[in-house]
Amino acid sequence: MKLSLFFLASATTLGLCCDPVSAKTVSISIMSGPFRFEPQSVDANPGDTITWTNTTNTQHTISPDQDGAFPEKDPIESKETYSITVPANVGPLPYHCNFHPMNATINVVKP
Repeated sequence: MKLSLFFLASATTLGLCCDPVSAKTVSISIMSGPFRFEPQSVDANPGDTITWTNTTNTQHTISPDQDGAFPEKDPIESKETYSITVPANVGPLPYHCNFHPMNATINVVKP
């Protein structure tokens, strides 16, 4: 019994026992009629990837409300994609388009 617990504790410590939380990709579309980010709010863990796809025939920006919260994309061209890695700070990351009245939020949550 003691030997089994030792091996279980060792395997857990070494990360051999349990599945680690793996990073995921969250997709956001830039839509027209009216212009918007879809979905307008997403939850993501630190280390996840956020990928925007501009499905419109118009340029947009992906601009964080707080300078430096994540790298700005200015502009994102028609049919272009853009990705970031979600930063480690937990909390809301609101962003907007500098060209159009569009805004949305990435909610960074603990895994």
